[in-house]
Amino acid sequence: MMALNRGLARQRGFTLVELMVALVIGLLVILGATQLFVSGRQALNRVEELTWRQSNLDYVAETLFREIRIANGQVAPVSGGGKVSSSANLLIEFDESSSGYDPYCGGDRLVGVEYFKLTDSDSLRMQVKCSSASEYDLYSAEGVEVIEGVRSLEFRGDITSGGSPYIEVDIGFSLMSGESSTTADVSYVVTNRKKVIESLN
Repeated sequence: MMALNRGLARQRGFTLVELMVALVIGLLVILGATQLFVSGRQALNRVEELTWRQSNLDYVAETLFREIRIANGQVAPVSGGGKVSSSANLLIEFDESSSGYDPYCGGDRLVGVEYFKLTDSDSLRMQVKCSSASEYDLYSAEGVEVIEGVRSLEFRGDITSGGSPYIEVDIGFSLMSGESSTTADVSYVVTNRKKVIESLN
């Protein structure tokens, strides 16, 4: 019986100080893990935003710029139906010799595409005109959204019979957290092939 009492006397639990130290260490580990999770989540969000922006830039480079390059009609900033030197609206026209480019009208012939940004919208929009349409009635007057998150948009230049062979495009994307407008704004100069060939002849 005395040996049993001696064994019990040697077995003792944690003291209050030891428990407090263990709790503090556990709390520090949890805080560190939480901080790592928050940092990782912020980095993932940043990568997703950059990927989204890159896909929008890819669309602009693949579609809008291709149409400016191959257009064989008027390409100019427009406002209220008339040509201007600078605008958030760009009209791209194609004539009968447009070499079969037509991703929009199906069996009909593509006549024109207008890209624009509404003042109360954060998106690049477009309207399409086919040869059988009297107006741009393939889409509504508000057009269809092709890129979202566009803060500002400006087109400059005039590709007509007496104009220059290029269009300047300035696009300002929505700002990411901690970003200035200088890193979110992108400028391009796009050359029209027909105008360049005409200038060489």
